[in-house]
Amino acid sequence: DGVSIEAEVKGDTIISARSRGDTANDEATDYTGIFAGYKFPRATNIVDNNEVFGIKFEAIITYDNLRILANMGKIYKNARVAIIGILGSLEAKRYRDFITLVPIRTSLNIPNREVEIQFLNKYYSSGVDLRYKILHGDYVSLLYQVDKFVSEAEYMREFLPFMYDGVVVSYIDMNVKMVLGRINSVDKWSIAIKFNAFKKQTRFIGYKFTIGQNGLITPIAYFNQVEFLGTIHDKTTVHSLKRFKELNLRYNDIVEIEYRNDVICYLDKPYNPENDSNTNPVIEFPTVCPFCGRPLSISESGNSAYCVNEGCIERDIARMANMLKKLNIKDFGKQSIRALHIYSLLDLFAVDEENAEVVLGKVLGEKLLERINEIKSNAYPDYRIIGSLGFTSIAIDKWKLILNSVSLDSIVRMGNEELFNLLRTIKGIGESTALTIINERNLMKKDLELILTMPNIIRTFGVIR
Repeated sequence: DGVSIEAEVKGDTIISARSRGDTANDEATDYTGIFAGYKFPRATNIVDNNEVFGIKFEAIITYDNLRILANMGKIYKNARVAIIGILGSLEAKRYRDFITLVPIRTSLNIPNREVEIQFLNKYYSSGVDLRYKILHGDYVSLLYQVDKFVSEAEYMREFLPFMYDGVVVSYIDMNVKMVLGRINSVDKWSIAIKFNAFKKQTRFIGYKFTIGQNGLITPIAYFNQVEFLGTIHDKTTVHSLKRFKELNLRYNDIVEIEYRNDVICYLDKPYNPENDSNTNPVIEFPTVCPFCGRPLSISESGNSAYCVNEGCIERDIARMANMLKKLNIKDFGKQSIRALHIYSLLDLFAVDEENAEVVLGKVLGEKLLERINEIKSNAYPDYRIIGSLGFTSIAIDKWKLILNSVSLDSIVRMGNEELFNLLRTIKGIGESTALTIINERNLMKKDLELILTMPNIIRTFGVIR
């Protein structure tokens, strides 16, 4: 259970690597800077050293390496979070040796699947082999064998040194595979079977609350620690006011924690006689914003609570945290944003070297300034940077559609009614999106005007295609 990596290999060495890709934006994350030069000593002179071929890997962190990383100060919730965190880190190359690449398949012409797996495990495994079993028999026999294999694999989760959350069952007969084929990147001749989620009971000990960039208040439930697959958990989101009311929790209630997909803890309140005798009062949802103190607004459905104060600093911090992620500025959370007083793109561009190094340390401070300078100087599509600012529920691909028909200058300077009517003429842009732009552009006005002055920004509107 990790991250899918597609690598080009020459002989015994990776020469380039990338993620499987973001189909929405037709992009893949380039991991060449991390994995180029990664060696497979057993593969020396096995394949023609001049031949470049592909291998698909699953990049994982083993439990042993997770513990070593923790001793080095790199603490992650679990091994899956660790591999995502390391690959997204500015220091990923430094921790490459703690990444285990499990070979899955290759572009080399090896028509027999079992021979292909054996070849990859022998020469291109870096510590964890692809585990498999070949099953033979009629339909009913195969069902029994698959059920037995899945049960055994699920039982072994507590003992094997890495995370996994299911098995994949595939036909290996080439004729069957050709008939079933593929749809986009999905093999129709394979199916994933996920394991049932782990469950444990513990005691609820209280709530804290977070706020999103749109003012949505989210309750976070805390409970006595539980352990799943070697990782400790003590809190989880309750998602909404509606779910908060449904749980109706009191301090010290017995709650059940379900570990979904080996990543997310889902909290429920099971029937338990102890809960019936709990004399603590039911915890009430706050009536004012926990951060700015302004009265909360409840949605018409009664399912959600919002802080409607556009001046709430914590809302700006949440928006900035999302903006940094979308601009590919990594390793900078809300604590760093508060310390550097970054409440807008304008503030981000104004961060100076001395302050960045004092707050973040020399390495991260330099990396932040390096990324800021790239955004200021490298060619950058207008829809990517505007889509990062945080207009509510308007993603980058929607901004690309908008800016094909409306100039950024018009969005900044045009009157409300005129701009609304113009936006509504764009196919795929509804009234809600148009109103969001009208209502939120003043909040982002300084940033939008800043983008208008940036000579490196590629304008979408008016470009001949």
